[in-house]
Amino acid sequence: MTTGKQVTKLEYEAYTSLALKTLTDLLESAHTSAPFLGNPIPRSTNAASDENEDDRITRCYIAHRLGEVKVGECSILIAVSSPHRKEAFVVAEWLLEEVKKNVAVWKCEFYASGEQVTARDGESTPIDPTRHGKAQAGENTNQGWSWKANFPKS
Repeated sequence: MTTGKQVTKLEYEAYTSLALKTLTDLLESAHTSAPFLGNPIPRSTNAASDENEDDRITRCYIAHRLGEVKVGECSILIAVSSPHRKEAFVVAEWLLEEVKKNVAVWKCEFYASGEQVTARDGESTPIDPTRHGKAQAGENTNQGWSWKANFPKS
């Protein structure tokens, strides 16, 4: 989202209850092979041919930081274990993209010029500050997610 400006810090905020529910659903989907359904990948070369398709992932973990995050620091951690690394890499990438698309987390970028811009995490389109004041918590919007009632002013 930086558009060539020098970022001095980031701040993340979430609609926590919705974000946690969405993260739980994503983790469950990772264990039921959802990432492989629409885009099947060949099995790892050392995978046994009789292995169950539903057992491709052993464990998954996602953590997303909230609050201030300094430039260069990690804001999200995704860990996936699997008997075979190929499946773990595919699921980790799928989880990252799904978190950015579906989890109610917003990022505010602060620039050296004093400007700041707020957008959904993973998107480059700034949020219209006049739009978020009209939506109520829990109200569906055309983006497929809900605004937090006390969304920060941008």
